[in-house]
Amino acid sequence: ALNLDEVIRRSKTAADMGAVNALCPMQPDCALPADSPTTDWKGQKVAFCCAGCVSEWGRIDDTERAERLAKVK
Repeated sequence: ALNLDEVIRRSKTAADMGAVNALCPMQPDCALPADSPTTDWKGQKVAFCCAGCVSEWGRIDDTERAERLAKVK
């Protein structure tokens, strides 16, 4: 498990990449690595902890995407 300082450090990196979220919307307990995969959704850059989560994101509808993203901003 990552300590809070590590989570904050990684979150800042995701924000520095221009991502709108601090944690992965598919696995909110996962911090975002410095080389997080991202996708654009409705004009926002969304970062994920891994490519598998990007694929999962692609399989859910916009309503669920909005709900998940709101929880990790």
